[in-house]
Amino acid sequence: MSLAILLLLAFVPLEKGTIPFIPKDMAVTEGHIYLLGERGLEIYELLGDSLQVIYSSESPLRAIDADPIFLYLLDREGLKVITRGAEGAGVLKGGRFRDVTVSGLGIVYLLRWEGDRLYVLDIGEEEFTLSSPAQRLECSPAGFLGLGREKEIEITDSRGIPLEKFTGDYRDFALGPGGLYVANEEGILRIDLESWPSSYRMISDSAIQLIDCNGDTVYYMNARGELYLTFPTN
Repeated sequence: MSLAILLLLAFVPLEKGTIPFIPKDMAVTEGHIYLLGERGLEIYELLGDSLQVIYSSESPLRAIDADPIFLYLLDREGLKVITRGAEGAGVLKGGRFRDVTVSGLGIVYLLRWEGDRLYVLDIGEEEFTLSSPAQRLECSPAGFLGLGREKEIEITDSRGIPLEKFTGDYRDFALGPGGLYVANEEGILRIDLESWPSSYRMISDSAIQLIDCNGDTVYYMNARGELYLTFPTN
């Protein structure tokens, strides 16, 4: 696929300077950024200029996500949920899972460790078999899912039914109201899903390691451990 439009937008550094490590996962809510520690044991909360450890796990954490009230943690026991104050930890669903993501409506999606099954936790629980195994899982506010595989990101509906595919190398990706954001060695690509596959834009040219979205704001961390945000426009 060709890059139809190349546009570099201004990006804004967060007040916090360089983070002294590159985390393996990041979750963003209003006013909070959660970083999964480099050893997979601690969650850091970034508030203004203060970076604090708010949760430590006896077993390495595999992935995290968050909504305004809860933190969702994956470890070897399964999915655990704690409040933002790191209280009330408990296992929501036991099992071996690879990734977790939560929608704006509080629906939790889990990817089985083997990558072939999708679990949807809402009022009840549903289970779906995917067309092929995946390694990564992301959710948009509207409920679309992004399934990351080697050199491929597949967009599906909320039940894992394939809709579109992005093919190419990537380091991380996120789904927001504006579409699919893909971080690769060139920077961040914004892909408009409504006019797929013709509408692409470059919104940053740094060496991106992690990316996440909160509303129309895109947060990312580069290879130097610096946190930034952008406000992509149409």
